[in-house]
Amino acid sequence: MIHIISMEENMSNCKIIVKIEMVECETAATETPIMGANGQFECVMNGTDEGNIDRCEHALLETVHPAIRDALGRHLSAVSKKHAVAQDIHGELTIDPRPYRVDGEVGRIEFSTYRVQQEKRIVYDSRTMFPYLFGKEWYKTSGWKELAITHGCLQKSSRSSSRFLNRIRHQTDGTPHRTLQYFVEAEGRRVQQALTAQSEELLTAHSDEISEGEEASPSGDGLLGDVRVHAALKQCEGQLRERGLDGRIQDNPVPYEDREQSVNLTIDEVKVKEQKRHRKLPNRKDGQTRKYLLDTVVYVEHGGRQYCLVGAAVMPVLRVLLALLMHNNLLHLRFQWFTDGHSVLHTAILSVFGWCRHRMQIVLDWYHLVKKCKERLSSAMKGAKIRNAVLKQIVPLLWYGLVDETVTALRGLEAEQIKDSTAIEKLIDYLERNRPYIPCYAARKELGLRNSSNRGEKMNDLLVSDRQKHNGMSWSKEGSLGLASLAALVRNREQAEWFEHGTLEFQLAA
Repeated sequence: MIHIISMEENMSNCKIIVKIEMVECETAATETPIMGANGQFECVMNGTDEGNIDRCEHALLETVHPAIRDALGRHLSAVSKKHAVAQDIHGELTIDPRPYRVDGEVGRIEFSTYRVQQEKRIVYDSRTMFPYLFGKEWYKTSGWKELAITHGCLQKSSRSSSRFLNRIRHQTDGTPHRTLQYFVEAEGRRVQQALTAQSEELLTAHSDEISEGEEASPSGDGLLGDVRVHAALKQCEGQLRERGLDGRIQDNPVPYEDREQSVNLTIDEVKVKEQKRHRKLPNRKDGQTRKYLLDTVVYVEHGGRQYCLVGAAVMPVLRVLLALLMHNNLLHLRFQWFTDGHSVLHTAILSVFGWCRHRMQIVLDWYHLVKKCKERLSSAMKGAKIRNAVLKQIVPLLWYGLVDETVTALRGLEAEQIKDSTAIEKLIDYLERNRPYIPCYAARKELGLRNSSNRGEKMNDLLVSDRQKHNGMSWSKEGSLGLASLAALVRNREQAEWFEHGTLEFQLAA
């Protein structure tokens, strides 16, 4: 037999008393807990199970959870009544016919609220002391959000998360999986709306800081000293000669940033399959192609601290990023961008951050540069053997930032080796277009600087791909962005503040 004494109330504080006893009795065994006349919950186990650890644990939990839900519901109802009486308003005290509903870590509960009526007019409603609910909405506690989102939907499907949530709360009629899915989408929208509103407020209030940045002196902001750079370049020139190559590394226009005075920024668009609004029978002859959604991910890193941003489009995310840098007092530093060479991203970056072009540099990620060369040469050359020979010739040149020499080598290829000259021209156009973003990667390595956007790519995986790009998965725009936004919230360690207060600290996290 299990007895639980739940709560005792006095004038100012509320004492919680829990007493659990397991005693022998002659009462017939029960399958489910029963609430007695005194408000205590009792469950009678079969005597043959008294030494069965699993059965004892299950019986205890099956009894404790309903008792906790009942205690919480009765307490909140009593508080509601106490506040209504304390108003000392002349009128009739009545129970609101609509119970207040809560979805919490202990399970789903409903409790009564009270109001004071004068004839047919409601002069006080104690429901106003609790968060406002629309229609049939349930209030979600911060503990429920942590379980449902952080340990639920960010790890597995809403259906699996719903089963997990209801199982650990020992409530078979708990949160349905559709309710959980809609809530995650709505919570993701609220996070995006909060980020946008906070960013626009910051940008409006501190627009003068950007104006001051436009007038700042362009003389070597955030760059390494000439002595260190020259030493690295000399080392690279020696390596170049050892390889039997020739070129002027020092002519490369891409500067070398001081890590202590720079903010590293990575931006990318992550593609996931779009969910069809209506299912149709498969038709292989219709020629339709799979549609995709794009989520924009930005990763910010400075001084061992980081922050992730997710959005539906590039330009809005960059405006939020600008506000983030402003809020964290980072606008005076150099902005070092790492991208995959997508021209749309470059155009957007220059549009939003053009005011500080003298303190900004875009670096084309080395992996994506080599990948593009492989793809174009695979289309251009007659066979893998010739392609690999050309790659062996141009990749070392690109490693040392020798774009002119690379273009010369491509234009000098023998016609009988080429299958598609258009692909060669496309590769040359790609290199010319990205010339301002192709540094001497060897010198950057000597100086201990980054050559890769791999940290941003890892954030893409953590925020989007790992959860949303498994076989057979497809998403609505709201569902994909909602999950990614909440994943970023957790990655930024802002979930506790958001779940409890609905606010964002907007600070880089360690």
